[in-house]
Parts: sequence; structure tokens; C-alpha cells
Amino acid sequence: MGDFNIGARGDVLAQTFLSEGLHIPAPLEQVTRSIFDETKFYDHIAWFDGAGGRPKLSMEFLNGGNFDFVGKVLTGRNLSKQQLSFMMSDHYPLWAEFSLT
Repeated sequence: MGDFNIGARGDVLAQTFLSEGLHIPAPLEQVTRSIFDETKFYDHIAWFDGAGGRPKLSMEFLNGGNFDFVGKVLTGRNLSKQQLSFMMSDHYPLWAEFSLT
């Protein structure tokens, strides 16, 4: 997990990221990450692939997404997105759900 500053799908950073065997589950592929630009893919939840390209995890990925906090936090302060980004973040938090059984 982390802020990898990947600007767009298919750019050099994205290709490098995936060429090392990292796996991004489909539900997290196109999730919006930036409160300013829906085309940027900065943050990722990913893990290394195991045999046959299957995720190398002992748990099963179920679902994932982002949390759009704009309009839900620090309301009533009339903050611009720029101001909100300084107080919260310019990135939406990502989440993942796994089965441990």
C-alpha cells in the first residue's frame, strides 16, 4: 500500500509497478484517488502475485474502494477543496475487505 505517484494507467511508473509482480484487484483498478483529478492513480493497495498469477495471500480479497469524504467532513466551514486538502488530504482513503476463512 502506498502513495506511488502513478499519474496515469500505462505510464512508466505504472508499468514498473506492475512489472515487479504486484497485483491490483479489479475493483480497485479504476477507483478515484484524488479529490482534484479523477485521472490520477497515486495510491494503491496491491500485493505480489504467487504461482500462476494468483495473489500470494493467505486470505481472499472480497471488495475494495475509496471513501469520498468531500461534503462529509468539516462541513459548515465553507472550505474550498484546496483548503480541505490541507486539513484532510488531497487523496481519498482506499479500503479493502478480505475473508480470513
